Amino acid sequence: MVVAHGNTAEFHCSVTPDRAEVTWYIDGIPIYQSDKYKLREAGADRTLLIHHSNKIDEGTVTVATQRDLCAAELHAEGVLLCMNFLAHDSLVLMFFNSAS
Repeated sequence: MVVAHGNTAEFHCSVTPDRAEVTWYIDGIPIYQSDKYKLREAGADRTLLIHHSNKIDEGTVTVATQRDLCAAELHAEGVLLCMNFLAHDSLVLMFFNSAS
């Protein structure tokens, strides 16, 4: 999948149990809701939107619950998938892009 510089990158995950709290990170730094970063939650589904992706956003994007994590490398011109899974809670991470 390619996320062109300036587009919106979408990261989706599903968690079990659906009440599990998740934290999103870029290079280990927590991501908080802002105009650039949108965090959504609906049942078991969690979404991180990164608007206007650029070099500042490059790095390892990680979503973590208390027991699991899943990660991918984000690059300004594209996304290189690199998933890591640990057992206990269930995380499935999906990647999307959208022109914006």
